[in-house]
Amino acid sequence: MTTMEYRMSQGNKVFMYIFAVAFIGGGLVMLYVVVARQLWPMLFLAAILGGLGFLFYRMAAKTALTIDETSITVCNGFTTRSVLLDEVAGWRSGDKNSILLVLKSGEKSVTIPGMLEQRKEVQAWVEERFTDIAAQLAQEVTEEVLHDERYGLTEEDRARRLKQARKMAAYGTVISPLLLLGVFIDSRPNNFLMVLSLAIPTAAVLLTGYYKGILRLYTSKSKPYPSLVYAAFIATGAAIFAVFSGYNIYVFDGAAWQLLLILSIVVTVVWAAISRTAATGEKNLFAIYAGMLLLAGVYSYSALLFSNCAYDHNREAIMRVAVDGKHSSSGKYTNYYLDLSAWGHYGDGNSVKVSYSFYRQMHAGDSVNVYLHPGKWGIPWYEVKAD
Repeated sequence: MTTMEYRMSQGNKVFMYIFAVAFIGGGLVMLYVVVARQLWPMLFLAAILGGLGFLFYRMAAKTALTIDETSITVCNGFTTRSVLLDEVAGWRSGDKNSILLVLKSGEKSVTIPGMLEQRKEVQAWVEERFTDIAAQLAQEVTEEVLHDERYGLTEEDRARRLKQARKMAAYGTVISPLLLLGVFIDSRPNNFLMVLSLAIPTAAVLLTGYYKGILRLYTSKSKPYPSLVYAAFIATGAAIFAVFSGYNIYVFDGAAWQLLLILSIVVTVVWAAISRTAATGEKNLFAIYAGMLLLAGVYSYSALLFSNCAYDHNREAIMRVAVDGKHSSSGKYTNYYLDLSAWGHYGDGNSVKVSYSFYRQMHAGDSVNVYLHPGKWGIPWYEVKAD
């Protein structure tokens, strides 16, 4: 076997060099500003920019994979690691198209970067030379299920249920992020999306109980049983995001906290009872139930506020409030706020998140209507409208 060497692909190199020039250039500009204006505390920022530029340059220039008859060597730009081929137990997929070589010794896996040239050729060589750890573990799970009578009366029945469970886990992995995206896009809570966000975690628990342990309460690389926990967490995250961004809570007092605590405990107990079969035999039950309690708390908070606001048909109080100003906050997303003068218990006024169109429409000196609702469950909340 001749020695094979692979470097970073040309396309990735171009991007890395562009980033290197941009960051190093930014660092030099910052250094000039520091010296010219004697802003010495900013010297640290200049050093960071220059360091990042050098990092991108080294990655583009030095990243390489070398394979010979007995060993494989990976250089990521700053460090080089070499292992004997006989020391590799198998491979698994990593982040950003990388390949992880799992070692028999249990040491940290060797990472083959995903930005190499001829990546398909590298992937084919790895697949031919080493065992696919993920496929091997999945097969072990299949064998366990097929030979365990808890999961069905016959082997065919158990195989069918395992196939169904894996499909459900795959569907959940796709549907929940799409749901989260829909909630991000919507300017305020959409009742259908909120009900769906709250239905998915409960459906995940019911299905976990129905499949008697084929669907697990957590995911594990060593035991890749299908699980709907990812879908439940993402859906709950979508619900809490929608509630935080869409409803303005006026008062959340002791009575509301009591109601939330009771609801969280009830949800946790019900979920634990339904999914108890899946927890049978697990070693770290405390961590499992602690995670369930945390998820149930967030879920209950979202459900409580959503039902309190969306289904509040009580008569509201209307107040005319002056707009003192407005501002926006920029990050991954830009949010827009109106600064209101004093009203209700906001003696110093408060800032309210609004849509971009509403933000553009209003100016300092204008007035808005504040609709103060009593809440379905007695948790006051308010809306701000132009008229």
